[in-house]
Amino acid sequence: MSLVSSGLVKFVFFPNIEGNDISATLVMPEGTPFERTEAAILELSEAAFKVAERVKEERGEDLFLSIAETIGGNTAQGGGPIGNAGFSSAENVGQVQIELIPFGTRRMSASEIERAWRDEVGRIEGAERLTFTASIGGFGSDVEFELAHADEATLIEASDRLKAEIERLPGANQIEDSFDLGKRQLLFELTNAGRAAGLTPSDVARQVRQTFFGEEVQRIQRGREEVRVFVRYPETARQSLQTLNEMRIRLPDGSSVPLYTVAETSESRAYSSINRINGRRVVTVTADIDEAISTPAIANEQLLSRVFPELDAAYPGLNWAQAGASREQSEDLASLGQAFIIVLLVIFALVATQLRSYIQPLAIIVAIPLGVAGAVLGHFVLGYPLSFVSIFGIVALAGVAVNASVVLVDLYNQYRGDGQDPVTAAANASARRFRPILLTTLTTALGLGPLLLETSPQAQFLIPMGVSLGFGIVISGIMVLFVTPAVTLVIEDIRNLPEQVRRLMARREEIGGPAE
Repeated sequence: MSLVSSGLVKFVFFPNIEGNDISATLVMPEGTPFERTEAAILELSEAAFKVAERVKEERGEDLFLSIAETIGGNTAQGGGPIGNAGFSSAENVGQVQIELIPFGTRRMSASEIERAWRDEVGRIEGAERLTFTASIGGFGSDVEFELAHADEATLIEASDRLKAEIERLPGANQIEDSFDLGKRQLLFELTNAGRAAGLTPSDVARQVRQTFFGEEVQRIQRGREEVRVFVRYPETARQSLQTLNEMRIRLPDGSSVPLYTVAETSESRAYSSINRINGRRVVTVTADIDEAISTPAIANEQLLSRVFPELDAAYPGLNWAQAGASREQSEDLASLGQAFIIVLLVIFALVATQLRSYIQPLAIIVAIPLGVAGAVLGHFVLGYPLSFVSIFGIVALAGVAVNASVVLVDLYNQYRGDGQDPVTAAANASARRFRPILLTTLTTALGLGPLLLETSPQAQFLIPMGVSLGFGIVISGIMVLFVTPAVTLVIEDIRNLPEQVRRLMARREEIGGPAE
């Protein structure tokens, strides 16, 4: 418990799996020209080469096999460690993919390379989103919250403040929100003069569209093809916003006036997408946590306990909810905890039926926390964080760890039935079961050895479960020889307590002392 609470053994929902590829995906604002995206992608590539050269000088180690640049689109992996690749095309999107030297030949981990690359890049001017990926599989962001408010300005302010608070967390990076600004646009609002002249917003919109896009006036049939004829301003005029200052709007009475006299023009950028959940507009704030510095569980706990109470007080009416991988983590851990309690009850019922006792099974159940301690110690020794997969191994360990205790306690009961006193029976039972317990424990742990030593990415998903099972069985198997007999004697004393009290009272009466 102290190893976990102190952070020496960290807990992550799903561990990062060492891969042989690193990618950086860049998203520029909507409408960014191809040349600007290309310059930003080249900047990312140059930063990667600088990292490789620095590592070569300091460690004498090569990192890269190849680097591929994609400008005007990106390749995305779909769900899970073996996802289906998909390609999206847009001039404001680009990606740099690096194929690393296979892990094992390469000593520097992919996460360390990613961290060095991200630090070297810093900030890309004008970039809306820059995402680095080094591990296999995609399981969502480490930190993800959905915010909703009736007032859009308040919602934007609250999301900005939340991002600022997340930026203060140790190890937080790639902090983003779902407010994606779209292309630049012009807004036309009627003036009082325009309304007095009888114009409507649709009149102004239609005439501005006719000026730049054109109005279809005729269709001419030429053989099997149809030619559409549009009337609009010359191309040189349509390429300049100065045309708006010279444009004239036709009024309902047939006369015309300059556009600026009947409408005010302003420039803005709309959102490229608007997300709604249950009819409410929401903004999603996400971030990743560098597990070498902190863990997602610690970051989410700090936000829930410290930041969100302040947001609730500062922005009345703000609604928020945990989302993404963090919410799934809470739900999965809760369901697994309920299942684990049911498993413990079933184990207790089976052992109690066999031993015909409701209290003696406690001496057997004590092997389970010993196994959990062994699993945590194994993660500490091998340097793995506790994860959801590790907990699966601990749940499986609960059934395996009680085996040695069941046989030992049963042998203890046999010796007691033969007339041996409790201490002698416990000592003889431990001595008799020492060799079988030691052999079965070591052979089971050694059978898991090849899995623990495997370095291939495909095996990384199972190693935390193997650590829990292997170390948990060893620690519980050895400790059972000492702890289970001791707990059995304590239970024996508790069962004999009424008789001991009766004898003590009788003895005090014999010597003439007060019975109490």
